[in-house]
Amino acid sequence: MFKGICLITLTLLLHVFYPAHALAEPDLKPTIDITIQPAAKSALFHKVAILPFTGSYPARQELRSFFHTRLDQTNKYPLMATSQTDFLLDKAGDNTTKKSVQLSVVETGKKLQSRGIITGSISPPRSSSENKAAADNHYRILITLWDIQTAKPAWKVTIKIPYTADTPPPDNAAFTDALEQATELLLDRLVRMGAIYTPGIPAPIVASKQGDIRKIQVVIQPAPQSIHTRYQLLRAKAATDIFSPVGQPSPNNTSPLILEDENLEDASTYWYTVIGYNNDGLASIPGQPFPITTKGKPQAVPEVKATGNGLRQVPLSWERAQDLDVTGYVIYRKTKEAETFTKIAAIDDRDRQSYLDRGSANSYERYGKLADNTEYFYMIRSRNKVKVESEDSPVVSAVTKGAPAPPSQLTAIDNQPRRVSLSWKEDSDPHTRGYALFRATNTNGPFSQIDFIDGRQSKETVDQGSFGSPLQDNTRYYYKLQAVNVVDNHSQDSKIAAATTKPVPKAVKALALSQNLVKKAEIGWQPNPEKDIYQYEIFRGNQADNISKKVATIPAGRYKFTDTGLADGRTYWYAIRAIDRDSLKGTFSAPIKKTTKPRPAPPTSLQASANGQSILLTWDKNSEPDIVYYKVMTVGFLDKEIGRTFTNRFLFRQDIQADREYRFQIVAVDKDELESGNSTIVSIRTPPVGGEK
Repeated sequence: MFKGICLITLTLLLHVFYPAHALAEPDLKPTIDITIQPAAKSALFHKVAILPFTGSYPARQELRSFFHTRLDQTNKYPLMATSQTDFLLDKAGDNTTKKSVQLSVVETGKKLQSRGIITGSISPPRSSSENKAAADNHYRILITLWDIQTAKPAWKVTIKIPYTADTPPPDNAAFTDALEQATELLLDRLVRMGAIYTPGIPAPIVASKQGDIRKIQVVIQPAPQSIHTRYQLLRAKAATDIFSPVGQPSPNNTSPLILEDENLEDASTYWYTVIGYNNDGLASIPGQPFPITTKGKPQAVPEVKATGNGLRQVPLSWERAQDLDVTGYVIYRKTKEAETFTKIAAIDDRDRQSYLDRGSANSYERYGKLADNTEYFYMIRSRNKVKVESEDSPVVSAVTKGAPAPPSQLTAIDNQPRRVSLSWKEDSDPHTRGYALFRATNTNGPFSQIDFIDGRQSKETVDQGSFGSPLQDNTRYYYKLQAVNVVDNHSQDSKIAAATTKPVPKAVKALALSQNLVKKAEIGWQPNPEKDIYQYEIFRGNQADNISKKVATIPAGRYKFTDTGLADGRTYWYAIRAIDRDSLKGTFSAPIKKTTKPRPAPPTSLQASANGQSILLTWDKNSEPDIVYYKVMTVGFLDKEIGRTFTNRFLFRQDIQADREYRFQIVAVDKDELESGNSTIVSIRTPPVGGEK
């Protein structure tokens, strides 16, 4: 499982202090060299035998037994008992001296059915007399682990114990102490380089395993801490790939123990194994790899409903996902023309089962902003806590509400005074807020909006025009109506309804009555044909084209009027109009000419003559046939009537004084007491007393 290509040679100097009887000098220290081949990292020794140690040291087999015991305590290798090893060797007749050591251990390992063979030798110091070049003042212990599969050493341990002629040779305690230290160093170096696996530690027990969202969980049933102090999860993409550690080892302090691997890919299969570590850092042999598949997309939403006829909005509902990993939903929308769906909402509530699509409307806005009478398509995806979305739900669609239906049964009532009453059938659409009313004076228009009638339940109104533009009499008006909803969407036009306003009364027909009445004029007329005439108005003017002064209002049923207080001999013009009970004012009659009786003309040719005690006044007779008398007036500081005469002469006899001037005027009076203007003044002086002067 682990690979290496370099030879690692480690030389460590250990300062080991032996008892006084072992080393005479305290500065004489043993040297331990450990050489570990990289292949040792990946080699798995299922059984190892320690062969008898060779050499001339008498207690070499005791040292073999000590090393066997100490190495067995590390649990690194499953060691065969020395007694069993010796028995099998004796039975096989093995003779390690017949062939090379390398060939011998390979064959011996095969005979013992062991993957590893440990050999050991103890050599005493070599003096210079034996071989000056090879002189060595150390006891040497060489221990080698042979890999039977490769026929090569997995590691070597070389121990050198110093010796001089001035000191006694080391005893067994010195050798065992050095072996103790060498064993600890060997195990430490093996662990550090990664050669940690050993069949001597039982594999962890996997209680359960489960794939989750982008992670997996492996539940370990912990062993006692004396066996496993911690556990390590290993992962690979395939069972035959190299497994790598997942995170840091987890301490064995809970039960059960959950190992997790996170940040994985969705719906992906990974291979795992678990190893257990002991307190020395050795690990169990990885168990049989097992696959775990992470969860993929959450369960799709099985059913969606979209409700149509919403006012610029579409209500959606769906069946709640049963997948417990679902945390919410994502809603997508498109129109018929769009190629792809667009996300419009994300809901972080797995229990939510409805959504109201209001387009781009803000929450404070009362109505939605989807287009009217438009088909929208929807699909919904569920999603999990890491925002992975499911497959698409079935696509559904709904059509938003269009404009209201046009109002029906629009009716206009004829013959109303300067107004038209309209009625229609109220709209049943609850979103209708009122009606827009349009009017024209031609069936083809143009129509102009004249009013908005608020309220869906409104079903009648009266058109009276406007303040500055009232309806005209006897005029046909055309109407159409549109329903308007709460978002100001107008319906199509209703059918056109038309009505004609009530005509004004017809022109009054005047009667021919007498002329030349004294200070008055009499006007008469025929009754108007209308049944609802309320009164008649009479106007007067001085010109036929300027009859503007109203002089009388006559109730219906009377057809004659006398205008009094007029000037004598004046011509007046009159016009009459009828007014009905709706206050409609009819057309004026043709102008009526009336002339009052003129005053008599002033008398002419007035003359005066004195005769004794009287003055005779004469004048021409007036031409008017109805002159009944003449008034004779003296003219002075105060004019004074002095008499009347039925003829055209008058004799004045009242206290006439001599040599005095008298002045006179004549006024003609007709039978209607109309007086003429004053005649010219005539003046006369009476003779003085005694004759002419």
